[in-house]
Amino acid sequence: MTDRKRRPARRAGAVALALTAAVLAGCSGGGGLSDAQENTARFGDDGRIEVVVVESFTESYYDEDELSQQIEQELDAYNSGGQAVENKGLTVSDGTARLTLSYVSSDDYTAFNGQEMYFGTVSGAQEAGYELTSLLSAVSTQDPNKILASKDLETLADSHIVIVTEPFHIETPYDILYASDNVMITAAAEADVTGEVSVQEPAMLILTQ
Repeated sequence: MTDRKRRPARRAGAVALALTAAVLAGCSGGGGLSDAQENTARFGDDGRIEVVVVESFTESYYDEDELSQQIEQELDAYNSGGQAVENKGLTVSDGTARLTLSYVSSDDYTAFNGQEMYFGTVSGAQEAGYELTSLLSAVSTQDPNKILASKDLETLADSHIVIVTEPFHIETPYDILYASDNVMITAAAEADVTGEVSVQEPAMLILTQ
């Protein structure tokens, strides 16, 4: 994958210390994510991503107010050039902390967390240097006799694609058409990353539009 210029990665120190799970994304439409029971990523049709981190919380180790202050400090530092990441709320209940962050784009998610993510068009992903070979031979959700071939990627150039390198429950703004082997489709526009996932083996979903 080719290098892409981004702001320096700034993973919130409070998040890294107290919420060691991966960050979740998700955006406009549907219900809120404040009661999410697992790391969940919701992608919006406007390109925004809202991410919830769900993790056990020990008050003796970290104070909720102190955690909130540290998160705000990290956000203020990252947002010095514009409001790219927004704190949508931190809740602590029954020993579980849930932090919801909203990102203007997947580039901001990547830069803020130091974890690769892409949400855009198929052609845009290819131009950014992503290899989509792990999607080849995927079976279409609309036609079980249709297998994705490399020549089909040109036809799907303007369709949206989600690429993540962490385990997530994923919610998408459009129905899922194809998914890589490390993804289990659970509903028309929802999926779980269930297999090995990393920068070298990202989870990928091509959407119907």
